[in-house]
Amino acid sequence: MTTPPHNQDEANEKADGQPPQLEKPSDVSPNPPAVPYTLFAKNERWGIVVLIAVAGWFSTLSSFIYYPAIPTIANDLHSSITFINLTVTSYMIVSAIAPAVVGDAADMFGRRPLYMVTLTLYVVANTGIALQRSAVGLLLLRMLQSAGISGKLWGRRGRSHGARRARPGLERARGEHEGHAWLTKRWK
Repeated sequence: MTTPPHNQDEANEKADGQPPQLEKPSDVSPNPPAVPYTLFAKNERWGIVVLIAVAGWFSTLSSFIYYPAIPTIANDLHSSITFINLTVTSYMIVSAIAPAVVGDAADMFGRRPLYMVTLTLYVVANTGIALQRSAVGLLLLRMLQSAGISGKLWGRRGRSHGARRARPGLERARGEHEGHAWLTKRWK
């Protein structure tokens, strides 16, 4: 009874009685065929880069373009300027907390799906803000807008990135709220 060969070389040796021949160095190609790093075409990659860059710019745009319109918004929604300023503070608070929440979710589900979800939330919130006729609805949609645009993260360990970003964001929101309260009392 013969034992089965342990590997392919042993099988080749027993088949013809000669040891297997090693490849000569001249037979091995010095440049193996390149494996593509991505499945996206060059134009698709540039499209993704442009989309991400524009979305990153939206965060700043959404925050600062809103300030000059506060008196007009308060007048149109029949609300006080103080309540509309609360939408700014809530935007800052959510922008401090959202990265930690989205960072955990990105660690579990991946960055691409979370990026698509947060960008969709942002677009939906902006559409709702444009159609809004209620100050309370504006407050809630501004918070959703902030969660959508502030929640995008790049790199690994989104949880730690979100935690590092939360403290300065909360301090900024607190300072904004206290500064507004101080100015309101001082100028009355």
